[in-house]
Amino acid sequence: MPAAPFRHRVTIQVSELDQWGDPAGWSDIATVWARVEALKGEEYFAAAQMQNSVSHRVTMRYRADLTPTHRLVFEGRILDIEAVLPDERKSRLVIMCTEQV
Repeated sequence: MPAAPFRHRVTIQVSELDQWGDPAGWSDIATVWARVEALKGEEYFAAAQMQNSVSHRVTMRYRADLTPTHRLVFEGRILDIEAVLPDERKSRLVIMCTEQV
């Protein structure tokens, strides 16, 4: 797979748990090259507040350890992983993400 489409640096983070099993923060596990594409933007009202939601598709080389419990950081923005979709040859991942603005 040519490296040209992967021109963005993305950091993969995993949630750390405290001694009681509660979330205690996030730690970096890898920084990889990827392709980040904004798919759509929409505004909606939720809990009497206006929020923006932007959907992204992130494509990167295959990793067996990436799950929806991880998150991505791209240019200081947090992308929550909704789905991790490997291709049939396990050469790349397509990751569907949402960003709360």
